[in-house]
Amino acid sequence: MFNGTQACCPDTTIDAKSPTEYRHFSVDTDKNIVYFCDYKSYEKGVYCYWTKRDPLMPTSNVWTELPGYVSYIIGYSTSKGNT
Repeated sequence: MFNGTQACCPDTTIDAKSPTEYRHFSVDTDKNIVYFCDYKSYEKGVYCYWTKRDPLMPTSNVWTELPGYVSYIIGYSTSKGNT
């Protein structure tokens, strides 16, 4: 019997502040590449994409999905020159 002090089921709410479980992005300013990850609730997981931003074609917006083993982006390091 539920008495109000017990949880009825595990909390599976995605934390919107989590950098690995929700929407986040990183920008490689040296190569003009934007990386973007987002949670897809209907597919139950985080999917990541990238796009090369061409200064000569600022309206181009072609996104490519990263491999499935990439589930989050840590960030871009200007000192190391990598994402």
